[in-house]
Amino acid sequence: MTDGYTAYNAVENVTRCSCWAHMRRAWRDAMPKGATTGNSKAAVGYNYCNKLFALEKKWKDVSNAQRLLNRRNAAEKLVDEYFLWVRTVDPVVGSKLEDAVNYALNQEQYLRAFLKNGEVEISNNFAENAIRPFVIGRKNWLFSDTVKGAKSSAIIYSLIETAKANGVEPYAYLTLILTDMQYMGRPFSNEELESIMPWSEELKKFIASRTRPVPLTEDKG
Repeated sequence: MTDGYTAYNAVENVTRCSCWAHMRRAWRDAMPKGATTGNSKAAVGYNYCNKLFALEKKWKDVSNAQRLLNRRNAAEKLVDEYFLWVRTVDPVVGSKLEDAVNYALNQEQYLRAFLKNGEVEISNNFAENAIRPFVIGRKNWLFSDTVKGAKSSAIIYSLIETAKANGVEPYAYLTLILTDMQYMGRPFSNEELESIMPWSEELKKFIASRTRPVPLTEDKG
C-alpha cells in the first residue's frame, strides 16, 4: 500500500495498491474556496472518494471474505463510475485539477487493487500514523549516516510499532525476545518465530503477567 511514487513499481513479486486517501487529497487540493459538487469538478472527485470511504467504514468489522464480497457488489460499481467520470474531466493545463486527473489515471491499476482482496485497506493512513513517531523522532537526529544504521533503525522501529499495534508494551517485548532468542535453535523454525511475534496470544499473556503496574506506596491499613 503506497502513495503514487513511481519507484515502488520496481519492487518485484508484490501486488502494489495505491492509497485512496492520497487520491482524495489531490482532489481536495484542487478545490477552490467555497467549492461544491455543483460548481467544482474537484469537489465531485472528492465526493466520490468520500462515498468510497463511507462504504468501507460500514464494513470495517466484517470478515475479509465478506468485505471482498461487499466490495464486488457495491464498491466496484462506484469505482467504475468514478473512473468513467474522471475521463470526462477536461482540466486546464498546469492546474491542480490536472494534477488530480493525472494522478487518478496513472494510478488506476493500483487504486483498483483493493477490489481483489478483502484484507487490503483502501488507504495507508494506518501505516502512516504508525510510523509518525519515527518520522518525528528522526528530526532530532536528522539522517542515519550509514546503510547499516538505517537498516538497524528500520528493524527496531518495525518491532516497536508492531508491538504497539498489537497492544504489547514495547520495552517489555524487546527485552523478552532479545533475551530469549539467544536460546533458540538456528535457523529459527517457523513455529519458534511465530511464538515470539507480537500478535502471539500466549506471548501477550506472558508479557502482561510480568508488566503489571506496582503500587508506589503500600497500604499499611
